Amino acid sequence: MPATEAQVDSLKEDIRALSDTVSEILVTVNGLVVTVNDHGIRLDRVEGRLDKVEGRLDKMDGRLDSMDGTLQEILTLVKRGS
Repeated sequence: MPATEAQVDSLKEDIRALSDTVSEILVTVNGLVVTVNDHGIRLDRVEGRLDKVEGRLDKMDGRLDSMDGTLQEILTLVKRGS
């Protein structure tokens, strides 16, 4: 059974509507990609800052370990002297 002109026109309109919907979805997805990329850049910066803080904390930990060793030596000397 051959398609009527009305059916063909209806199909054309459906295709146009689908095309418009796909275009809108594409715009939304592209916007989300940009947002995700921006977040990725910000997270990279935060990661760099956290790495610096971690380095500082590691130095402080080393200093505290050194102080702990010194205090242990002092306590040992005090115990021997008393």
